[in-house]
Amino acid sequence: MCALLKIEGNLELTVFKKCISELILNHEGLRTIFNKTQGTSTPIQTIDPYAQYDLPVTNISGLTLDQAIHLSQDLFSMSFNFDTNFLYRFALFKSGTCEFYFCLC
Repeated sequence: MCALLKIEGNLELTVFKKCISELILNHEGLRTIFNKTQGTSTPIQTIDPYAQYDLPVTNISGLTLDQAIHLSQDLFSMSFNFDTNFLYRFALFKSGTCEFYFCLC
């Protein structure tokens, strides 16, 4: 399940990124991957105690609405690899000085 949230106003990117990082550090479920050990098909839950996340910010101000929608759909449709990826995907799209779209999957 994915969501795209519109944020209007003066957004302090540094603070917003820090908030996302703190959210991830405070919730083990967001730092979990499922590794398969050699010789078995049973996945093992592994929690990364120091997971760092650098929120990608993409400037879409020069794109048409159709191009911007296509870009967000690409992010939504990407599959997760639970052996190597965490259980989430976040992105921030900047469409103007005071207009952003926060994508969470």
